[in-house]
Amino acid sequence: KCGINWLDELTSGGGREGELWLILGGTSGGKAALTIQYSCAQALMGNSTVFATYEQSLAGDLAERIISNVTGESLDNIRDIGFNNLPEELQRKFWASVAGADDKLTVLDMSKRTGIGIDPNDNGGVYSVWQEVKKLKAQGQNVKTVLIDWVGAMLEVVSACTGRELENAFQFMAQHEINIARQMVKQEHLLCIFFHQTDPKTQHARPIYMPDKTCALNMHSMANFVDICITLGNKDTHNILWANAAKSRRGNNVNMTVRLVGDHSKFVPAPGWFPNTDGNFYNPAEVVLQPEEVKSNEPSQFSREIE
Repeated sequence: KCGINWLDELTSGGGREGELWLILGGTSGGKAALTIQYSCAQALMGNSTVFATYEQSLAGDLAERIISNVTGESLDNIRDIGFNNLPEELQRKFWASVAGADDKLTVLDMSKRTGIGIDPNDNGGVYSVWQEVKKLKAQGQNVKTVLIDWVGAMLEVVSACTGRELENAFQFMAQHEINIARQMVKQEHLLCIFFHQTDPKTQHARPIYMPDKTCALNMHSMANFVDICITLGNKDTHNILWANAAKSRRGNNVNMTVRLVGDHSKFVPAPGWFPNTDGNFYNPAEVVLQPEEVKSNEPSQFSREIE
């Protein structure tokens, strides 16, 4: 189980060892939020997760998102303060929430890699993450999931380390890293989840557009090399978006609407929302008639306001 009810439902039971997942989303579309939500859920379940970040370090935004997710405190009250400067009550709440689980999340800052060391295969990519997983397992950590955020940034690090030109070799390099990940999940008996961006066409589409498994940036066939591919659509004015298991265990699309609660760095189920002609989602249960509309005796002359 993922520990996230809607994700367990979308994937027909959550992650399994030996699997590769691909989660696609737009810029600022919720990839980091889902990474944090998954990591925290797994830690609180007692499962060890390795989060390899290729874009930002743990200090700052990621740490603030973790605190918000675990405590339920809004990010607005945590941003740029620093943990030691948070109210003592919030600090106690955090430590009480993670008691027994504070060693279940390991964050690897892979963004600073610039060259290859003694091991010629240690190029900052999946192989390098794999070596860190082996060290943790040797120390007694039973790693269940490896999260890699995100493929494009990872390949930029690999390109910097190897001197290989990324622009003309993106697909080859991505497939090579995925092949290494396939070996890793089988030998280490874990789940690996890659995060990656959607292509420009998808990122500029209306929220009601449902992206599919071909929407990966620079490599439309990326989903062919994984077991499950989940695409996140664009947020509408109410932070409602599609979550589409474009490649699933059922063999066909499994989709639902979810809401991004950005100030708590998490997604929650949002049933009952439907695509509307204005490009946003519409929920009949949340339609509010204005007082003058209720009193009016003239049919078909009122407007709807969606809150």
